[in-house]
Amino acid sequence: MHTYDRSQPATYLCHVTDTTDDRARLKINAAYANHAGRLGLRADVVDFAPAPSTLDIGVIVSEQIHNTERPERILLAVNCAPPDKKGGTTDNHRNDFFFAQLKDNVIVGGTLNGLELSYAKGDIQELFRLTTTNSRKSQFRSLEILPEHLVKFAIPQERDALIKSGALVAIDHVDDFVPNLPDISHVYEVDNFGNVKWLPSVSDRKLLETIEDARFDFGNESIEFAEPKASNKKAFNALVRPTLFAAPLGTNIVALNSSSLALGGKPVPIIATIRARPAETKPNYKLPAVGHPVLIKPSRLVAA
Repeated sequence: MHTYDRSQPATYLCHVTDTTDDRARLKINAAYANHAGRLGLRADVVDFAPAPSTLDIGVIVSEQIHNTERPERILLAVNCAPPDKKGGTTDNHRNDFFFAQLKDNVIVGGTLNGLELSYAKGDIQELFRLTTTNSRKSQFRSLEILPEHLVKFAIPQERDALIKSGALVAIDHVDDFVPNLPDISHVYEVDNFGNVKWLPSVSDRKLLETIEDARFDFGNESIEFAEPKASNKKAFNALVRPTLFAAPLGTNIVALNSSSLALGGKPVPIIATIRARPAETKPNYKLPAVGHPVLIKPSRLVAA
């Protein structure tokens, strides 16, 4: 009968990546089982989350950190590593992996090619670069390098050995490697009901506190790649209310609070059409993608 080592904290380990085919997923999960077992790390759950961009990865990292029912320790691997030089490189070399110790017993390791850590930047306590990232000249670094070193980074004596060997080098200036999140209202998540969770800019968050109805629209291109442009699409009317279900059926609503928190625990607003069968019907608006701008302004409410 298996018994847990109660001296170790309960641990959730999740690999968040743009490498999502089934064979790759199975190999990567096996790599974590191998290294965690070999090095004696307790990992109660090993999970795998697909994410097509660094912004999407950053959102998932934030969601796990702010989960109100999270375990004591979280290990998050992040990987989005396309070619980083237009002219190509030899031996499969790409940008190095980085490993971060965040507050509240959270560890994140992997690529820093964009916004992977931007949603959690304020939580970073220590940041290191892995100088041996490309030592195996591997195309599949998320299998052959990342699992082993994420597990080692989570074990104090193994982390110390990597630092002593020069494999891990401390980064003094986090701003050089982790960009600030653009202060642009954008889509944070689209759930299976078509509800749109979004992260407001500073000015839009203040606006939401002062209005009771609004018009909203979505941009067409992620803020990760472009500045938001004026939209030519139809805007939609909505009630602005504190909670999701405080509106009649058929009404669009901008609720100030959802099931998500972000950026140090701030509420994440949600846009939805209140429907009797939300899992079987579509909202009144066309669904945006994660990262697309949210355009919102006050309005006198008229029929949708």
